[in-house]
Amino acid sequence: MLESGPSFPQRFWPLVAAGLLGVLALPLTFPPSLDESLRAAAPGMAPGVLKALTLIQPALLLAAGAAIGAALAHRLGLTSHLAGVNVRRHLLHELPLAIAGGLIVGAVIVVVDRTVFQGGAAGQPASLRNIGEALASGVLYGGITEEVMMRWGLLSLVAWAMLKLARRPLAAEAPVIYMLAIVVVAVVFAAAHLPAAAVVAPLDAPFVTRIVVLNSIAGVVYGALFWQRSLEAAMAAHMATHVAFTVARVMQWA
Repeated sequence: MLESGPSFPQRFWPLVAAGLLGVLALPLTFPPSLDESLRAAAPGMAPGVLKALTLIQPALLLAAGAAIGAALAHRLGLTSHLAGVNVRRHLLHELPLAIAGGLIVGAVIVVVDRTVFQGGAAGQPASLRNIGEALASGVLYGGITEEVMMRWGLLSLVAWAMLKLARRPLAAEAPVIYMLAIVVVAVVFAAAHLPAAAVVAPLDAPFVTRIVVLNSIAGVVYGALFWQRSLEAAMAAHMATHVAFTVARVMQWA
């Protein structure tokens, strides 16, 4: 079994701190309709306070993901540079593949969305400011916070549970189990985007299919990078995907 030197707090707090950057970036992409909903829900409370309260849930999910990963990931042989566990190569050696993979994923999603679903995965913000805010939120919340929750936390948990059910050692070479766990978590990752998507359009069958398929594609790639490289490689790929989306948005805007 692969063990690591850092204590639980050393595996936990760096990822919480990094993920909080994404939580704090969430208000950049709050839709205007959210203000009306918040005022209706609590008419006597200041909008700024209400928006701050909406960050509690993602912060708690972040902490849960960081805690689960801190408890399990190092035992599974999974790697994180921030947590200092199972590091086998320098992060700079992982970045070219991760960034290229993320850019390709973004391009594939845009093309598939436009050709198969007749949609626009890149979105159509009203201004360059909106494009910049969407990029910042995507890079910080998507690239860091979601990866701590989904890959570091949930993927570690699912892989651990599957290995236990299969009666396999935690550090066993079990590619089928890890690939299955990656797919399961990718689908969960995709489904987690549905509440936010419901703000944009009704969740009918075609729209749900579009959201689940497109985000699952990305989730599989990020999960594979976490398994074969590191959590930070998955983060870099996720960030690069949002950069690809931004390029598509700028091209639309121009």
